[in-house]
Amino acid sequence: MTRPIDLTEIRRRTFRDTAMDGLVELMLGIWFFYISGALYKNGKGFSFVLLPFAFYLIYLGLKYLKNRYVYPRLGYMKLPAGNQTNPNMKLLPYSLIAGLVVLVGILFITGDYRYPMRWYFWIPVFISIFLSGVFIYQALGSGLIRYYFYVIVNILSVILSMLLPFEGKLEVISNYLLILSGFFIIAGIFIFILFIWKNPIQTVEIEANNEKK
Repeated sequence: MTRPIDLTEIRRRTFRDTAMDGLVELMLGIWFFYISGALYKNGKGFSFVLLPFAFYLIYLGLKYLKNRYVYPRLGYMKLPAGNQTNPNMKLLPYSLIAGLVVLVGILFITGDYRYPMRWYFWIPVFISIFLSGVFIYQALGSGLIRYYFYVIVNILSVILSMLLPFEGKLEVISNYLLILSGFFIIAGIFIFILFIWKNPIQTVEIEANNEKK
């Protein structure tokens, strides 16, 4: 008797396995660090022109680490094209819309809608709400509890970035991303080292039979 293949469960386990190595956290941390540097001193930090190139280099680095350290330990699976969509993906546009609604609401409640220069101060709130949706999506897709902890860190980062001193209109955003980048780089390295330690490469020893018949 044959048992039907549960593609939903396979997708969930595959999604979970891809999140176990910490490389996504590391990649986010490096991205946030570069964007923070680009926003520092009102855009006088790292060059925005090189941003796509920097993102591509980070992606290549992530791909190399996956091929070198992750796939030899977990293997590689590609689902059929029609089964790639995660139903929790709908959270992402909802979180984007929620972020915009909250941002506009704050601007009108505080009266800052009349001062465009003050809009930048509240942009981390919008980014934070969207990222919280991304982390909840990751938590639902992988079943990993740590993504809910990321939501808390994300919210605390917004509060801390608004309390830190800043000079230009973009530096509050830079501070927020810098705090997040530090956390995710440290978390990514720690999770990756733990992943390597817990998942050694399995070797199979084959004993040659040299006995003569």
